[in-house]
Amino acid sequence: MSLVTSFEAAAGRAAVDETRAVGGEVLFAEDVIGDVRRVAIATPLGSGLLWRPGQSMEIEVAPRTWRRYVVASANGAGRIEVVVALSSGGPGAWWAATADGGDVVMLRALRDERIFAVDAHRHVVGGDETAIGVCAALARWSPVDAVVGLVEVAPWAAWTRSFAPLVPFTTVRRALAEPGRELAGHLARMVRSGDAVYLVGSRPLVDRCRAALPRDARVITLVTWNG
Repeated sequence: MSLVTSFEAAAGRAAVDETRAVGGEVLFAEDVIGDVRRVAIATPLGSGLLWRPGQSMEIEVAPRTWRRYVVASANGAGRIEVVVALSSGGPGAWWAATADGGDVVMLRALRDERIFAVDAHRHVVGGDETAIGVCAALARWSPVDAVVGLVEVAPWAAWTRSFAPLVPFTTVRRALAEPGRELAGHLARMVRSGDAVYLVGSRPLVDRCRAALPRDARVITLVTWNG
């Protein structure tokens, strides 16, 4: 049995229930680090949707154009947050870059639940800036010190003070011509038996990091953009 799980495959098997699309309102959007935005959205309590950190969901980022994200946080009262990297330059990046308080947005939850490895001794997240939301979600479901994150960022990236304490990870400076090269080396030295490893980011980064890990490592991949 393969020890590699793909977020893409799991989400692909989960049908999207379009009748469950609900309207939400953007509360605020702010810069996090480099070209990354944190967007908080309020959803109606009577919608019947129970948002959970780590859940797959979709946002209509342009007319009839939906993009999949991971819920980074949910307060149980209808408020959720997503973390969006602007690196791809696509419709989702444009939506996040221009989102502002008061904007109305359509959302829909996916039927697949969190596919995190709940029985792992430790959760190791490695990826580009799009991994920040996964780190945040895991931190809300795991014991203290059970989540270790390494996020590869642009050399010039700097934290905004408001978000820095919320996510348990350290940064690795990116070699711009080779995404994932520095990160792969760090992950290969860090991962140990019993860990679940989550690789999140562009296709080149995910592939490079996967190749650096042992064949029998328990790996979950999430390709968030083609890179």
